[in-house]
Amino acid sequence: MMSNRYNKYYKTPLSWAPELPDGWQIIPFKRLFSSQKGLPITKADLVSVGVPVISYGQIHSKSNNGVSVTDDLLRYVPVSYIDTCPSSIVKKGDFIFADTSEDLDGCGNCVFVNVDYTLFAGYHSIIARNESVFSGRYFAYLFQTDEWRSQIRSLVNGVKLYSITQPILFESKLIVPSKAEQERIADVLDERISNIDSLIAKRIEERSLLQENRISVISEVITRGLNKNADFVDSGVEWIGKVPSSWEKRSIRFCLESNVGGVWGEDCKNTEDDIICVRVADFDYAKGVISDKKLTKRYIVIDDGNERVLTSRDLLLEKSGGGEVSPVGRVVRNTVTEKSVCSNFVQKLSVKPEFDRDFLYYYFHMMYSKHVNALYYNQTIGIQNLQVAGYLNNPIFLPPKDEQEVISNYLNTLTEETSNAVARIEEQVSELRELRNSIISEAVLGKIDLSTSE
Repeated sequence: MMSNRYNKYYKTPLSWAPELPDGWQIIPFKRLFSSQKGLPITKADLVSVGVPVISYGQIHSKSNNGVSVTDDLLRYVPVSYIDTCPSSIVKKGDFIFADTSEDLDGCGNCVFVNVDYTLFAGYHSIIARNESVFSGRYFAYLFQTDEWRSQIRSLVNGVKLYSITQPILFESKLIVPSKAEQERIADVLDERISNIDSLIAKRIEERSLLQENRISVISEVITRGLNKNADFVDSGVEWIGKVPSSWEKRSIRFCLESNVGGVWGEDCKNTEDDIICVRVADFDYAKGVISDKKLTKRYIVIDDGNERVLTSRDLLLEKSGGGEVSPVGRVVRNTVTEKSVCSNFVQKLSVKPEFDRDFLYYYFHMMYSKHVNALYYNQTIGIQNLQVAGYLNNPIFLPPKDEQEVISNYLNTLTEETSNAVARIEEQVSELRELRNSIISEAVLGKIDLSTSE
């Protein structure tokens, strides 16, 4: 693609846009937009049928393309809100900004309202009402750039949760070409970005199919084995189905030498008692191991032979935490070779030598994929807690150890191949997203003249 610059530029006081094409203006956000808060509701106020609403969770969703309202972003509130909270209804051309973000990258996330039907801005959101005659589509692209968002990120406050207030939005500056130029830029970007988004969606679908295939194969092989000509009998367990008649029925607990809770300890004291403490955040679920990223150390005085010290025979069960998307109950294999323990949100399961640890890991994986864990957790405020004793009393059907190892080796190979394929796809997606961001940035900041680009 050949790209040309505009004929003439001028210097600006903006660090994020040091030069702009002649005729392009710098206008404060508050001159082009007014603002209001979204509905004062919570998730509990949502209903299955009603008036569409978009709240901060949907604004931060990966499916939000920033330039249109799509069906998967919509939730619903009672029709009565039309009469009681009319000020939270948005109109075509408005923007719905999230007023909180868990990271700096999400500061500035918004949805552009390109629909005519009645739509509410929901909880933790700010309505930016388009009070000008300028193109909302152009601003939808401008608001996606890291350059424009750098203004927001420099002003937000927070540690684990950042707050984006109306005054912060009003402090920002906007780059404003002529109306005709805005429309031209938006038209070209609509076409180019749509093509890139289609490629990204295709790659993501390929990734999902790979991951779904791995889950399906694990669920079948871990309960039926690799011999398709084996004699099968009904297991008597609905979520297991038929199993080879030669496999022995036991409880999961029977396969464990011990199962103990973790410990959190104290802040490091720069002594030899500062040891690794594996957290749920360190779980690499895709590979079923502990992440090789920097692990947390805590001051924990514990003998090497203590049953809480992790070994190569251990599985780690998430017993507290989880959430709506990823419920509690995930399991990984311990792969840490240094002296270490697990945190108090994790249960250490030590597998007896006469059983294959990886076989049990894949069995837990199958249970999780079939939502067996959902039968054994309760939820306090924001935290799910797994009833470990009941969960470990579930049945398991076991072939001889040598067959367990053959099965787990087969599944280990599948996991590695899937992981490598997924990594290649994610690299492609990352490159496409970088290209997407670059094209948008160059266009809305006037670095290229799209009217002369091929």
